[in-house]
Amino acid sequence: MDTNKTEISIELHKIADNLTQIDVNHIYTNSNFPSRKTQLVLFFSYDSLVGITDYMNNIEKTVINGWNETTDKLLNKLEPNKKQRVPSQEVQKEARIALLSALLNIPRKEVIALLALKNV
Repeated sequence: MDTNKTEISIELHKIADNLTQIDVNHIYTNSNFPSRKTQLVLFFSYDSLVGITDYMNNIEKTVINGWNETTDKLLNKLEPNKKQRVPSQEVQKEARIALLSALLNIPRKEVIALLALKNV
C-alpha cells in the first residue's frame, strides 16, 4: 500500500517585538518517513508584510522602508542593500503567487496563469 502524502504546516516565529516570521512547510510522508521542506517564509512587521523568501523559486524580496528608523533596522536584517529593496506592492504580489503555489501545491507559472485568467 502506497502511503505517500504531502501535508502543509504553517509555523509562526516571533523574531522581535515587531517582527514575525511565518514559515510555510511541505511535509512529505513517504512510507512513514516524513521529510520537511520549507517552501516559503513571510516576514511581517506588526501587521505589514515586509519581506518574502520563496525557496522553491529562488525569490527574495524586501520592501522599501516607508515607516521609521526602527523598522529600517529590521529590514536591514532581511536585505542590507537598500538598493535591492522593492515597493510594497511587488512584495505583496510575489507573496500572493508563492502562497497560492505552496498551498495548492502547483508550480508558480500555473498560479500566474490562473491569476491572469481571473483578471480577464
